[in-house]
Amino acid sequence: MREPNYHDLFFREMMAHPDAIADFIAYYLPAESAAALDAASAELLPGTFVDEKLREHRSDLIYRVRMKAGGMAHIYLILEHKSYVYELVCWQVMRYSNQTWEQDLKNGGTTLTPILPVVFYHGAKPWTVETTFSSLFDWQGREWLKPYTPEFRFHLCDLAKFRDEELKGGLRLRLALLTMKHIFDRRLNILWQRLIELFQNTPERIGVNFLGTALRYIVGVRDAPVQEIEKVIEATFPKEKEAAMTTLTRQWFQEGVQQGIQQGIQQGIQQGQHEATYKLALKLLSNRFGALNESAQA
Repeated sequence: MREPNYHDLFFREMMAHPDAIADFIAYYLPAESAAALDAASAELLPGTFVDEKLREHRSDLIYRVRMKAGGMAHIYLILEHKSYVYELVCWQVMRYSNQTWEQDLKNGGTTLTPILPVVFYHGAKPWTVETTFSSLFDWQGREWLKPYTPEFRFHLCDLAKFRDEELKGGLRLRLALLTMKHIFDRRLNILWQRLIELFQNTPERIGVNFLGTALRYIVGVRDAPVQEIEKVIEATFPKEKEAAMTTLTRQWFQEGVQQGIQQGIQQGIQQGQHEATYKLALKLLSNRFGALNESAQA
């Protein structure tokens, strides 16, 4: 059975929020690019250009953003979430961009929409690949061909290059970045501690459902002890821990039931969400009521 794509699910749920993408534009794009864009106008477009066979280690989101000088641009945000760096990522970025421009032409356009491609990386190994298209060629003895070869670069956002205290933006975006940055850490307690510090040191608050999205992602990717989950919930909702846990348990249970009835056990993202929801709800229910027998689990 195919491994559920927890990374894709989490990335889409977190980065699709207007506040998160506006903060990302303001703090993580090159300063010149951020200054030229109206971050508040960013609109998530439907669809994806990532090949189905690549979706297990890559996700993408496309935003349409108004430029302050007039006109529109696209931010093409690509998440690399495999444990190694793909040498031909720049070639893939060009292929995805071409598909975007083909849509312009199909829609009757006579000019192409400018694209700012951003590769967002949080893999376990250091990023070692060049960010320019020309770096894919062997130019030895053939430099004269360079003027006839397309050239572009993508902006690399490598979370490993940021210290935790350097991560900027609202609580929603910082929660997403911290979680993705540390999801592959050998010691998972580092992630738990960072999340607790984030909630304790930030006056801003988030909703229970949004916290549930992050916890579901962690449980889906890693084997998370229920005691650590409780600590995070308590740090987030210190005066409402029991109510928050009850709400999350009910939410995850209802999601699992609804998906089971409406969709069945499917492969892909739906199955990933279903299995992560089941695992996390089962942990909390077992902690509250003790070990569940097979009948209760079913």
